Amino acid sequence: MSTATFDPALTSLTDHIRFALGDMDSTAVSGDVASPLLLDATIEAKITAFGYLEALAQCAEALASQFARQPDEYNESTGIRLRWSSRVATWQKLAIDARAGIIADPSATTGQAAGILSTTLDQARTFTRSKYTTDGTLTGDVGSMEVW
Repeated sequence: MSTATFDPALTSLTDHIRFALGDMDSTAVSGDVASPLLLDATIEAKITAFGYLEALAQCAEALASQFARQPDEYNESTGIRLRWSSRVATWQKLAIDARAGIIADPSATTGQAAGILSTTLDQARTFTRSKYTTDGTLTGDVGSMEVW
């Protein structure tokens, strides 16, 4: 049986991805998701194969592609009107942000996520970011950036 579950306490990486994608029931209570966009097995397979941030990016891109194929707008004579275009743009931005390291990786236990050194607010507000090639190999330091 295919399942999709969600725990608002975000006890798993699957919960984190489902929350970021907005793929949960509107009540956001623990348990089965009545009308999921993705199944747990799909999200878990992506996490296992690629890690949290890339799994989030790929799931967001998959949803953007899926919904981009559907009609942009739906209207009924009763006044109900739905628009999907903003949802597609949101998922596309989410994928970009995940790959850019703007989104924190909840699986990181050492204080580092996506090549960015985490600092507390009382510490220096700069970090060094490594540059990676498209195949994921390190090509060297690209300098520092101010964080606000």
